[in-house]
Amino acid sequence: MTDEGDAHIRCKFDISWRLIRQFSLWYRRLGAMGTIPFTFGGVTSDHRQVSIILSGLPFDEIAQREFLIWLCREEDIAAYVHGAHVVSSRPSETPTEGLMLHASSILFNICEMQKIRRDEQGHIEYSVPKFYAADADGDDRQTVFHQLQRDDHAFSREASQHYSQVWQHIRDKCLWLDLRTTAH
Repeated sequence: MTDEGDAHIRCKFDISWRLIRQFSLWYRRLGAMGTIPFTFGGVTSDHRQVSIILSGLPFDEIAQREFLIWLCREEDIAAYVHGAHVVSSRPSETPTEGLMLHASSILFNICEMQKIRRDEQGHIEYSVPKFYAADADGDDRQTVFHQLQRDDHAFSREASQHYSQVWQHIRDKCLWLDLRTTAH
């Protein structure tokens, strides 16, 4: 495995880096509205990009992860980014809010963390991001939201049917871009 600094440089040419930067900017724009939705953005093997707001779907965190694994298979997702509002706290400390972004491709895992601060009106300001990047193979710090597109999880028939029904309900409401025809 190469060192983290080398992976950090090389990942900047990968789709996972582009996705994490795109979603980081999107969240900064949403900060003016004071909202931090759970999101997912993926690029399919045929170069379509989908952006999904997961907030409000009928899933807890475990079912949400399984739905995303199912979705990666269903839509042949090759690279993706997942964004979530997180709260961390240590004993006797005030909880800290943040934004956690996880991006993965066949080559890299990237994780970005930004602390947030809310002003009196509820608007959100983000700190300078801290992140790490690593080669996907051999990444000993990968999280449960990395490499979903490579997970070989088996789904029950009932779970697959449920995920399919949810996806049919929201698929046309998602933002889809054809990256072969979209100007960059």
